Amino acid sequence: MTDYAATRNIVGLLAVLDRGGRVSVNSIRQKCKVGSGAAKRYLDLLKEFRDLTSGMQGAEKFWRRADSPDQEGTIDELAAVELSVRSTQWLRATPYHDTAQNHLDRLRACISQTDQESTDRFLRSFHHRTQGDASYPGSHDQMRNLIRAIRRRKPVTVAYQRHDGSTGDYELEPTLLVLYKDRIYLTARKRPSGERRSFLLESMSEVLVHEEAESFAIPSGHHTEHELIFRHSFGIYTDLGTPERVTLAVRGAVSTRLRRRRLHPTQSVEKIDGEWWRVSWVVAVCPELVSYVLSLLPDVGVLEPASLHQKICDAARAYPSSIEDMVR
Repeated sequence: MTDYAATRNIVGLLAVLDRGGRVSVNSIRQKCKVGSGAAKRYLDLLKEFRDLTSGMQGAEKFWRRADSPDQEGTIDELAAVELSVRSTQWLRATPYHDTAQNHLDRLRACISQTDQESTDRFLRSFHHRTQGDASYPGSHDQMRNLIRAIRRRKPVTVAYQRHDGSTGDYELEPTLLVLYKDRIYLTARKRPSGERRSFLLESMSEVLVHEEAESFAIPSGHHTEHELIFRHSFGIYTDLGTPERVTLAVRGAVSTRLRRRRLHPTQSVEKIDGEWWRVSWVVAVCPELVSYVLSLLPDVGVLEPASLHQKICDAARAYPSSIEDMVR
């Protein structure tokens, strides 16, 4: 092994000890990919650089810094933090993800190599799978700035690309980040209207935090508690007006899906007759709801409200009847 590799290994082991972790001959072998003889030599060098004290964990002898607290890590604690870090990948490149990762590293350093291997075998039983990557590597700066603004209650100016392709700047009071269907949204109040809107993170090309501005007042629970913000929303849209009862008649695979999956807390499902089922929600009619109902055609009919029934009929009539109609 080259002197550079040995130096790198020693520096890495010292970092483990300085974080309050433990080392053993076996853990050094595993971490540094060396034999038992080299691992023992590394341990002798560590004793020269740091004042170490020894202890036993099961049948394994370990060493830690004499001035570090005697931390105990358990397999369950390590697994809990590991699963948490894996499931919050959308916070990558922010101080919060780094803090969780550092805590994970400390826990790994505080348990035996045998326990680490046992935990790794257990963690392989979990696979965090999504439809997309919500971390948005190109949006790390925007995410960091939004988190800082929310924590300090500072207004921001957001350069935003709208759904029609146009761009514009919005001055906002950011209050809530939402992970919805593998995409990250910001809910915020627009200045000066006070209107609440949702903004897609990946559509933000820049987020400027007004650090010198006065902190905005913490809004009422209606604007900060997600249960209240989205209680009448069918998806991510908010402030859509008065909610109303939406009732659909569905059949076939659609009825099976909706009997198995609850799309809104107010959802109710009951048999009508034959193959038809009645599904109801109390929600505000929004573009997402219209798109969802259209996706269920022809196995859906709108029973109420009449306004939604008309929207679906208009959209269905406007759909081209053939490929030739689309390219004319």
